[in-house]
Amino acid sequence: MSDIFERQIKPAKNGIKAAFDDQKILKRFRQDGLDEQHFRTDVKRLESEIADTISNISHLKAAISHATESYKK
Repeated sequence: MSDIFERQIKPAKNGIKAAFDDQKILKRFRQDGLDEQHFRTDVKRLESEIADTISNISHLKAAISHATESYKK
């Protein structure tokens, strides 16, 4: 019986508890005016900022390289 509890019943109970916990968190977000779309929008905005920053770093590296080569001549 203990083996069945450990292999089947306990994981099922933990899964149900996790689902209820997730539902409580989602409900709290919605009550606070936040929803999944809010987070998706925020992620897209941050990804865009990261891409812009990477692009700026590349441009700066190229400018430094160009300036260094010009100085050597």
